[in-house]
Amino acid sequence: VVLSVNRYGLPIFTSLAAGVVLATMYAAVGGISGGNFNPAVTAGFLALRKVSVLKAISYFAAQVVGAVLAWKLYEWFTDRTIAIQTTEFDWQIFVAELVGTALFTFAIAAAVYRKLSMPAAAVTIGAGLFVGTTVASLVTLSGVLNPAVAIAVGYRPENAGYWAYLAGPVIGAVIG
Repeated sequence: VVLSVNRYGLPIFTSLAAGVVLATMYAAVGGISGGNFNPAVTAGFLALRKVSVLKAISYFAAQVVGAVLAWKLYEWFTDRTIAIQTTEFDWQIFVAELVGTALFTFAIAAAVYRKLSMPAAAVTIGAGLFVGTTVASLVTLSGVLNPAVAIAVGYRPENAGYWAYLAGPVIGAVIG
C-alpha cells in the first residue's frame, strides 16, 4: 500500500496510508505478535526487555522477508522496478528518521503502558506512525521509520545511505 501511494510523490498521503495500514494490521494481529512489524520497534522492545533475543531475531527475519516480498509483489503487480537508491549517509535523514521514530514509538509506549483496548491502541499507534512519518518527510520525500521498508523502497544495506534508515529508527525507537 505504501509503495503504491508513494509513487504519486505526495508525502502526506503516503504517511496517512502507512498509518491506516499499521492501525489495521495491529488491530488484526497485534494480539498475536504485539504488533512487531518494524525492526526498529522490535529493537526498542528488546532494549526494554519486552521481547526475548530469540523472539526478536525471529521478528527481524520475518520483517525483512515481508519487506522483500512486498517489494517484489509491487514490482510484479505494477510492472515497475524499484530503483536502487545510491546515496551517501545523510545526517539530516538520520536525525529526521530518529525524531520521527521516537514520536512513533512514544505513541506505541503510550498504548502499551496505558494498556489501551485493541481499537484504541490501533488508532494511537497508527496515528503515531502518521505523525512520525510526516515529521520525517520534512527531510525526505516520505519518512520511512522502518529499516525493512527502507529495503523495499530501494535502499540496500550495502549502500551507505541505508545506514541513516537503519540507525536513525533504531536509536529513535529506543528513545521513544
